[in-house]
Amino acid sequence: MLELAINHKEKLNEEYRKIIMLPEYRFACCFNYQEYDIKLENNSYSKEQYVSISEGKINGFLQAFINRQCNYVDELYIWGAIERDKRVYANDLYKFLKGLYTRYDKIVFSCIQGNKTEKHYDRICKLFGGRIVGIFEEHVTTNDNVKRSQKFYEVKSRVISLDIGPKY
Repeated sequence: MLELAINHKEKLNEEYRKIIMLPEYRFACCFNYQEYDIKLENNSYSKEQYVSISEGKINGFLQAFINRQCNYVDELYIWGAIERDKRVYANDLYKFLKGLYTRYDKIVFSCIQGNKTEKHYDRICKLFGGRIVGIFEEHVTTNDNVKRSQKFYEVKSRVISLDIGPKY
């Protein structure tokens, strides 16, 4: 179930600290330093921040950076917990994205190439009628101090069919 992240601040940051230094999560944060807490906002003006929850456990964090003046999402920050209910998390991710697509004119997001979730981003983009805008070569440095390329996506809300989604 999707809930406001601010209502689960302590649990969320505990889960976040478990994963931030794991090698498989190096793609989630593209800095050569690490924040130890997620900065949660007290309103949704510039960010929408949610957690996926099931049976009191956090499945993941879903954040959208909002450009209110232009009415679009200009970045997503999404990660799944190490131990998560994948079915609930997938449904919550879909609900989160569907909600963004219905409220904003477009969604712009990116993925670091080599991330195991890149194929999922490609699929989501195709599913919602989006496009791959391009790839910036050696654009970011991950926390293992390696320069990596970043792939950018764009989905315009007018091409979205709301009848699609996980069939569980």
